[in-house]
Amino acid sequence: MLADRQVVILKEAQQMTSLAGLQAYIERPQPTTVLVIAHKHKKLDQRSAFAKSALKNAVVFESKPLYENQLGDWTNAFVKERGFKIEAAATELISQYLGADLGKIANELEKLFLNLTAGAAIGVQAVRENIGVSKDYNVFELQKALGSRQIAQAYKIVLNFAENPKNHPFVMVVGNLFTFFSKLYSLSFLGTIPDAEAARAMGVSPFFLKDYRSAARFYTKVQIEIIIGFLKEYDLKSKGVGADGTPDGSLLKELIFKILQA
Repeated sequence: MLADRQVVILKEAQQMTSLAGLQAYIERPQPTTVLVIAHKHKKLDQRSAFAKSALKNAVVFESKPLYENQLGDWTNAFVKERGFKIEAAATELISQYLGADLGKIANELEKLFLNLTAGAAIGVQAVRENIGVSKDYNVFELQKALGSRQIAQAYKIVLNFAENPKNHPFVMVVGNLFTFFSKLYSLSFLGTIPDAEAARAMGVSPFFLKDYRSAARFYTKVQIEIIIGFLKEYDLKSKGVGADGTPDGSLLKELIFKILQA
């Protein structure tokens, strides 16, 4: 009230049948109003008359999703901006567990900050205790078990995942495993180059390179190619392609069995 301008926010604009009705306003806006049109999860059709008018008369800001190899830097910068520090292992665990949803990462970190003293360093234990990552049952531990072919441990984790599908969505697990084996496949072509160069080429933290080098002793290029094929196959099955309604938990158990038998 009594400000020079008022802010009006139109939320979820992507759900509107058409934005054409706003074009006349965009061309002749009220100077005392700041109108924000939030068009989420869907790209604005740049060919439309409305989009062309917006590009000419307004500020159009597009927030593109980050690539996976950019998540760590974003998380580190976010933590630093809030006056804290974070260990490389903790950053990796957050990326593995929360994926590329920046809003979710920010929300979980904000809750974590409340339990820390100013300037504190965030470690793996703090992430596990405050962001709900089980010490034994998470995708990161499953990758480690598969990477070292610890069959009993891998099955133990997968059985837990199958019993708790809401905490471990199939698509998230498969996505993380695909990333893991894709990077392992990249490593198989790098030979004996220095660790720093290998980590940079793979897009991983040098802290975790030793895990990939260890896993490389258990999987040949051909085996990794077969496994990547399995991951793509079961990703399609989870979306209804040739799965005959098989529950995600059963699909996951089948997938892990095939990976360990490759």
